[in-house]
Formats: sequence, structure tokens, C-alpha cells
Amino acid sequence: MTLTDLLQNWRHILHKLEYQDTLRVVPYLLASLVAAGTSLLYSQAFFFGEEVALHVVENFHWALSLLVTLSMIYLSWYLPYRFAKQAGGSGIPQMLIANELDPASDKALIRSLIGIRTITMKIISSIACVLGGGAVGQEGPTLQIASGLFYRIGEKSTKWIQQLSMRPFILAGGASGLAAAFNTPLGGIAYALEELSKDYFNNFKTYVIWSVIATGLLVQTVQGSYLYIGFPSLESISWETYMWVVVTSAITGILGATFGSVLFSVHKKEKAFSPSRA
Repeated sequence: MTLTDLLQNWRHILHKLEYQDTLRVVPYLLASLVAAGTSLLYSQAFFFGEEVALHVVENFHWALSLLVTLSMIYLSWYLPYRFAKQAGGSGIPQMLIANELDPASDKALIRSLIGIRTITMKIISSIACVLGGGAVGQEGPTLQIASGLFYRIGEKSTKWIQQLSMRPFILAGGASGLAAAFNTPLGGIAYALEELSKDYFNNFKTYVIWSVIATGLLVQTVQGSYLYIGFPSLESISWETYMWVVVTSAITGILGATFGSVLFSVHKKEKAFSPSRA
């Protein structure tokens, strides 16, 4: 039997199974494995960059330290500006926009938001910023990176498996990225339910949940169970402490509500003056 015959037989088997859920979930699990591995490597590179930046500050002359900081911060800005503009920013807006676009007609725009070039520049530029001592988090970039990996693997999978939609891959990637970044599989599922897919989640919830759980558990298996913000050390609490907690909660609640109200008012006025409503 020749290689061509083997490929034809393999495609025939896939064609027979392409409508079964057990086959359609395979690319999601594969993407979960890739996303989890990439997230782990990215996280380790991120922590290493922080250690290097701290070492430079503590052990080198302030002039050399300042030169390194300015050079790496400039590099972290220049790389996205020159090679992939959508690699700038936190990464979450790009992922949300890509999730709202039509994969059939907006393929070029989606690739500019979460394509391989974009996520590669995102990784390099964010680590460069960390090496310079810049204030940057890995959570937003992880969501963009994971959604880009899911999208790319989904594109490749459609050549072998029919009835696959690309939008669920972007959704699953964003939720899986959150699960990996914060070490919380259930948080990824909640994020997918509440933020990324409000109307059409039931159509592909099985694949998204499988993807999020797989990515979260893989990362948690390697890094262990931990609290993202650390383990608090609580001592005896007096009634005065409770009083201040209540007062602080009330003040922050009022300020938060006021801030939200102001943003909503600005948004309404912006829509009122929009050219489309003129």
C-alpha cells in the first residue's frame, strides 16, 4: 500500500466520523495542549525576565540600569509598531474584537488581531518590556496568545473535519487563556459564559468547556495549586476592623457606581453625536 493510499484511507475514515462529537473535540483538546504548553513557557520566561531586571537594578550602575530600561522599553514599543500593531496593548480588546467578527468574511482582520505574527510579537515585546523593568502583566497577553493558537489550529482542522466553525475556537482560546493565566479552570468557563458568548454558547458549549478544563488542569498540574494573589496571613480580627471593612466597602461601592454612571453617560452622549445618527 502506497502513501497515497494510506492518505486516502485516512481521509475516508475522517469523512465517516466527521459528524461525530468525539472527532470534533479533538482539535480543541490539541489546541488546549498547545496553549497550555505555550502559557507555561511564557510564564516562565516572564518570571525570568523579572529576575533579570531586578538583578540589573541591584548589581549594576544606575546609568547602565537606566540605559537597559530605556532600550528595552523602546524595543517593546517598536517591535509591535513595526511588525504587528495589534500586538500592542493588553491583548484582551483584540481577542474580544476577533470574537465578534465573522470568520468567513473578516479572516484578514482576525489574523491581524490574533494571528501568528501578532502573538509572536506579543510574546517578544512583553518579555522585552519586563526585562527593562516595565510594568506589564502576563494575563492579557496570555488570553490573546491562547485565542490565536486556538484559531490557527482550528483553521488547519477545517481541512480535515467538516462542520467546524472558527468562532468557537476563538472563544475557547480566550477562556482557556484566562484559565491558564489565573490557574482557574472554572473561572475560564464563567468568563466564556458571561463575557465572550451571551447568545450562541449552547451551540458549542461542550467543546469550550472541554478546552478550558483541559488547559486549566494541565497548567495546574505543572505549577501546582496556588492562589494567584498569594496566601494571606490572617490574625485575630477586632470589631473595629469589621467596622472599617464596612465603611471602606461602602465608599468604594459608591465611587464605583459613580464611575460606572459617568462612563455610561459619556457613552450615551458619544452615540448621540455619532455621524451615523446625524
